[in-house]
Amino acid sequence: MKELVDSRVQEVIARKKIAGWLGGAGLLFAASGWFTGMRTVLNLIFRVEKAASTVRGKLKDFGMVLFVVLLFVASLLLVPALQVFQQLTGQISALSGLRFGLLEERLIQLIALFAFGCVNFVLFYMIPDEKPPKRAVVVSAIWAAIMQDLSPRLFGFYLLELSTWGRVYGAYAV
Repeated sequence: MKELVDSRVQEVIARKKIAGWLGGAGLLFAASGWFTGMRTVLNLIFRVEKAASTVRGKLKDFGMVLFVVLLFVASLLLVPALQVFQQLTGQISALSGLRFGLLEERLIQLIALFAFGCVNFVLFYMIPDEKPPKRAVVVSAIWAAIMQDLSPRLFGFYLLELSTWGRVYGAYAV
């Protein structure tokens, strides 16, 4: 049995590049399905009458997946950059005027809320097969950003204050 497992592991190692490319292509295709569903829903919401061809729609979905991956990478770079800037404001006297205490935390939350709104606007505007009215997209993006901001807070409140994990699961709740 050990020899069989060792031989299979060696096969995977020998073909890791092919497996990686196939896995990446499969992941891209699977992730694009989320945008296909989102496009269908947004087409209904914004009353889009003319749907794009399947090939054109799938290519658009692939592009949206890559766009979201780029946004994710940018957000991963933005958080450390903000932390470095925050540390610099405490160390460099010329930047000390940029520290706002409690307001600084609220300002970062507002910037995050604004960023959520901008991302939602781009997604809601780009995903449907026809460009929807900008006013409808702005209103939708604002509400989606508010809901994205509120949902983890409300879920956290529920877990801390309202859930009965201990009574239902006992020691397993921990």
